[in-house]
Amino acid sequence: MSTSYPGDTLTFAVQAAPSRQAGSWTRLARDAEDLGYRALLVPEHVGSGGPLVGMAAAGAVTTSLSVGSLVLSADFHHPVLLAEEFMTLAALIGGRLEVGLGAGWMRRDYERLGQTMDPPGARMARLSAFVDAFLSRCDGRGYEGPHHRFPAADVQPAAAGWKPVIVLGGGGRRMLDLAVRRADIVNIGAPMTTGLRNAPLGPEATHRAFADRVARLVRTAHELRRWPRLQCLAYETHVTSDAWASARGVADGLGIPADEVLASPLTLIGSVPELCDKIQQCRETLGITYWVVKSPAMYDFAPVVARLRDA
Repeated sequence: MSTSYPGDTLTFAVQAAPSRQAGSWTRLARDAEDLGYRALLVPEHVGSGGPLVGMAAAGAVTTSLSVGSLVLSADFHHPVLLAEEFMTLAALIGGRLEVGLGAGWMRRDYERLGQTMDPPGARMARLSAFVDAFLSRCDGRGYEGPHHRFPAADVQPAAAGWKPVIVLGGGGRRMLDLAVRRADIVNIGAPMTTGLRNAPLGPEATHRAFADRVARLVRTAHELRRWPRLQCLAYETHVTSDAWASARGVADGLGIPADEVLASPLTLIGSVPELCDKIQQCRETLGITYWVVKSPAMYDFAPVVARLRDA
């Protein structure tokens, strides 16, 4: 069975935290647009800066660049208030938005907020209900569910007709099952079961593990006749003439050998031609067509974007 999703061309985005770019955030956004990136995506962690403020500032100084979240935790927001924020932002910047939502995974965020981090099943159930509630508010519909209830209400006139681009993703079976059913874009990664940012991922980071996840997604997509785009965030991006040395340098952090590092979709390591080949191969073998690199690599990676964008 083919893993290619119909009609997808290659697309690239940058992930960046506003607090780490405080003096140059708007310049980063303009540069990302000029370099051909599709979007500037903001994470949400306590201490990384306000994602919605960062998105608004980036959207205000660009004309074609989308802005979005990768991702906002459902546990930290109310769906009605978050929908209002996104509808307002959509009206202000012409709908150039991606709405990335997640179940929360970093234990430190919960500790800093004084919240209990429930087991994955409970967090996943809340996320599923949150997506329903969020979309209901964006459509002006009322909602009654296990965690939220609210009546129908008029949609802001300036946002009428805006349809949220929903991004969901992760590496666990329940998360990916929800994503393929509800998202427009599925960010496929590895399970973050420890709740720690720098914990080695081990075998879950390998190409084989990604192939297994994609195979499950494809089976469900065929059953549903629904084909969300597949996205991957590269944890490590090194544009270098010595890929092997760079791979050895990150092997311990990922918990896999250097040869597996080079094959993993979680890394983009190599020369520009080598990276172009890897991205093309991942499109053929895994169906991944939307790549996200972290902001420190944005400029070095730009020649790859120039070669492959819209290919």
